[in-house]
Amino acid sequence: MHAQHSSSIIIDGKLEYAGDAAGFLIKADNKTIFFAGDTSNFGDMAIFGKAFDIDVAFLPIGGRFTMGPAEAAICATRLNAKYVVPIHYNTFPEIQQNPDDLVTKLPQGVVKILTPGQNGTFDI
Repeated sequence: MHAQHSSSIIIDGKLEYAGDAAGFLIKADNKTIFFAGDTSNFGDMAIFGKAFDIDVAFLPIGGRFTMGPAEAAICATRLNAKYVVPIHYNTFPEIQQNPDDLVTKLPQGVVKILTPGQNGTFDI
């Protein structure tokens, strides 16, 4: 699925185009998972939300290179996602975020915060 994010790498000191950004829609066992990857919030998210019954949306909240918590909350609403898992944050200083900022912007119980290395499940 389409995503909006720059895509480049440095090779031999030169910035090189690295292809199109993408998100993934996974359907299995009558469930639908949307993995947004690195993206901003954009209007087509509303189309995705109407076209697919999204059970879980993995949305970036880093804010510098992707959407932040406020934009992710709008995106989750556009997607009509039953659950949201924040991703792509706190891995380096420029994308430090408090995932609770997303929690406060969506109905109680919608946001599921997973920490690196955490084992566990939640029902969808």
